[in-house]
Amino acid sequence: MIPEDADLQMQWTRWLNRRNSAARDHLIVHYSPLVKFVAGRVGAGLPSSVDSGDLISSGVFGLMDAIERFDTGHGVKFETFAVPRIRGAIYDGLRQLDWVPRSVRSRARSVEKSFSELEHKLGRGPTDEELAEHLRITPADLAKWLSAIASTTIGPLDRAIAAGAEPSAPDNAMSGSPTAVVENRELSHVMRVEIKKLPPVTTDLPPPPPTRAVMSSRAE
Repeated sequence: MIPEDADLQMQWTRWLNRRNSAARDHLIVHYSPLVKFVAGRVGAGLPSSVDSGDLISSGVFGLMDAIERFDTGHGVKFETFAVPRIRGAIYDGLRQLDWVPRSVRSRARSVEKSFSELEHKLGRGPTDEELAEHLRITPADLAKWLSAIASTTIGPLDRAIAAGAEPSAPDNAMSGSPTAVVENRELSHVMRVEIKKLPPVTTDLPPPPPTRAVMSSRAE
């Protein structure tokens, strides 16, 4: 579904019909706040040690992929099509960063294994006391383990998506605040710098046929 905004519609037409590089760059900058929005939702459940800039950088690749693959024939808004790809690119970036400490990963595996073993043995889910005893730790230590594991979980947004709560960028939310204006300018600047690094779009379209005037001059 092409947006009603005349200028944006023109850029989409140039990109979809001619794969125009300038149109692609315009679309990337225009939809960059969507990357910031998704990155903010994902980053809300992550430790403060995770740099939001890394999330945004990864999300930009998802946005680019969405623009490359978007097909108006699907009958969906671009935002709806792009959000899962931006989110997936951010998750891929998180996996590459390996931001979860090894000790937390090890404890998560131990808790998962113990829970599975007790569930199979008891025929029900174990209590915290039973789980702590099986792990040979105190209930207080188990609570600390579970708290650390929970801080590394990025699942709540996925569950919201599965429940039909697909996030969408607000149209005018805080768009006029000084902080939002400055942040959007900075983000747009970063996006433009990154765009300059992109290779030009190439197409396999054949050259246009010569005009009558050209054919006449050749005949003479």
